[in-house]
Amino acid sequence: MVELEDVTNTLILTGISLENLENNQFIADLQQEIVSKISNDDSDFVQFVVLKTFRRILIIFNNKVSSIDLYKHFKNSRNDFKAGYSLHDYANFKIEDNSLELPDNSRMFLISPPASPPIDFDYDREEEEPNKTQIYTHEELKEIFEKNQKNLEDIVHENMKTTKYSNNESNNQQRSIMDFEKEIVLNDSNDDTKPKIILNPINGENDHLIGKAIQSFRTSLPPKSVFDEFDDDIIDDGDYS
Repeated sequence: MVELEDVTNTLILTGISLENLENNQFIADLQQEIVSKISNDDSDFVQFVVLKTFRRILIIFNNKVSSIDLYKHFKNSRNDFKAGYSLHDYANFKIEDNSLELPDNSRMFLISPPASPPIDFDYDREEEEPNKTQIYTHEELKEIFEKNQKNLEDIVHENMKTTKYSNNESNNQQRSIMDFEKEIVLNDSNDDTKPKIILNPINGENDHLIGKAIQSFRTSLPPKSVFDEFDDDIIDDGDYS
């Protein structure tokens, strides 16, 4: 016997053969039987759902009175399937808008897309391969640092012996721009492990070579603009056609 608290507005018919579920005449007769057994109240709307895959039929009413009457009818008159109530009762269920809403903000922030690459950007240039040296301990990092430091000292020492810029008009082509004999050492603590700042005065007799030295350290020009091809008069008039 079904307890009153277990009664819901939905009946579930189980144990129906797949042959009957695919038989339109069986479905039509069952629907007619249901309509004849419920009350004549127009508000008692019925939903009839056939679930062939699960071999079940759902019968949903607007109230529990019709589901109780039809449940008793099927128990007493039908033995080709079983009738039972659903777990939940949705007779008084109200559909409300439970969707998420955006919070009320006084200010909205728009994120700009990334800037486009410059006009002279080389799209065919291949990226450098990842560093193959794997460092796992502080000792390995220290060893690499000391090795690089030694190589750097050797390069600096070798460059101090020669000059990169020479006076072609002068008889002495090995004359250096920098006067390494008059170098000024700042924050000299007599500790080789600490960094030093060394200033090398410029030879006054080689001032004419400074321009050549500066030329080798040019700053790259800014990217070319699409407006470089237009005349100033066209840009002022706003005629870009």
